[in-house]
Amino acid sequence: MSNKSNFGKGPINDDSSYKFKNLIIIVIITCVILVGFYFLTTYVVKNKKDNEVIEPAVIETDNIIFGQLLNRKEDSYYVLAYDDNGKFKQLYDEYINKNSSLKFYKINMNDSFNKNFIGDSNNISDNIKELRIKDETLFKVENKKIKDYYIGSSDIIDELKEISN
Repeated sequence: MSNKSNFGKGPINDDSSYKFKNLIIIVIITCVILVGFYFLTTYVVKNKKDNEVIEPAVIETDNIIFGQLLNRKEDSYYVLAYDDNGKFKQLYDEYINKNSSLKFYKINMNDSFNKNFIGDSNNISDNIKELRIKDETLFKVENKKIKDYYIGSSDIIDELKEISN
């Protein structure tokens, strides 16, 4: 008996051809799946674009922060510092929307950018660094200075009624 090995000699044995066939099948299945995902993706994207309504971006310039209180472009305007959770917010908006001849800006007191201007007491000042408010306040600004102010919902509503007439 001879112990000579036939390894590496002769035709490809059955085990090697079986592995090669499996490799080819895996490659074909992978290609079919990728092509399927490609067509599915293009179909979904095409349908989404047809149904999608693109709305133009709207920059809201009527809402400002306290740091912008005195630097608006108009010579005369009102600024309402309001509590977003307050019960009079809707009423304020109704009066403001009635009066289109005057320019109004709004400051949300709950905005984190405004927290340094909310204090335990009111300190109304033309120096923005010293300005502090405790309650909702309506400011009348003329020539970059606070001309008048109204603190509390009743005073604010009275002033908004007066300027709405």
